[in-house]
Amino acid sequence: MREDEEMWTRVRPVSGVTGSVGAGGMLELRRGATGERWSCGASAAAMWIALQQHGWRLDATAIGLSRAWGMDPLLVRVALGRWVEELLEQGVVEDASEPCLRGRPPGSVTGDHIDPGGLPADS
Repeated sequence: MREDEEMWTRVRPVSGVTGSVGAGGMLELRRGATGERWSCGASAAAMWIALQQHGWRLDATAIGLSRAWGMDPLLVRVALGRWVEELLEQGVVEDASEPCLRGRPPGSVTGDHIDPGGLPADS
C-alpha cells in the first residue's frame, strides 16, 4: 500500500465467501457462487479466525494476535494489513470501515471549507 492511500480499519468477507480450517491448520477460503478457492497457511488461518473474533477490525485483531504470538502489535498490524490487502485485491474481502473513516477524516480541509465530519453546517 502506498503511503498516501487510505488505510482501512475494518473489512468483511464478500458475500458468498466462506472459510474453513483443515488438517495441519491450513485455511481454505471458498466463494460459493463461482467455486473459486484459496488455500493459505496456518498463520493466515489464525488471522482469519482472529478477524472474526474481533468483528473484522484490523487494529483489535492485531493487538489480540500480538498478545497470542508475543510480538510487537505494530509488526503484526503491518503483516495483517499486507495479507488483507491481498484478500481485497482478490475480491475475498471488502472495505467495511465506517463512512467517516473513508477518504477524508473528519475536520479535513476540502476546497475552501472544512469538512465537519457529518455535522450539520451552520446556516
